Amino acid sequence: MELKTCSKCEEIKPMNNYRVYTPKPKYNKKPYRYNMCNSCVAKRQTKNIQIRKDCDPEFKEKHNNYYRRRAKTEKVLIYMREQNKKYYDDLPDWKIINLIKQGSLKGVDSKDIPQELIEIKRKQLKLHRYVKDQQCK
Repeated sequence: MELKTCSKCEEIKPMNNYRVYTPKPKYNKKPYRYNMCNSCVAKRQTKNIQIRKDCDPEFKEKHNNYYRRRAKTEKVLIYMREQNKKYYDDLPDWKIINLIKQGSLKGVDSKDIPQELIEIKRKQLKLHRYVKDQQCK
């Protein structure tokens, strides 16, 4: 049995305790095993998820800086914000119908969903987003 040393906890463990990464075929690379064992990878993922859930200001700042660097000009950034706001403020009916059909009304035809239900779902989504934004501020 082959053994490998974890780069994080520095314990020697069997090879089946390491995840296999398989690159896409277009890259013509061989599959390889991660340098960290499964338990260390799981701990890292749990930590990252917790940070995101707590809306850590450092994480948000790093994330925002990444997208700021990618934006070519301030005009592009302003345009993107306006488009996102339009999309989230005025969700199209087809998007809301798809969300309704994914939930409790599976198998129902789109034409059978009343406009009142679409408007109620739209208000519910806006309220949910508002609450989520307030929690992260």
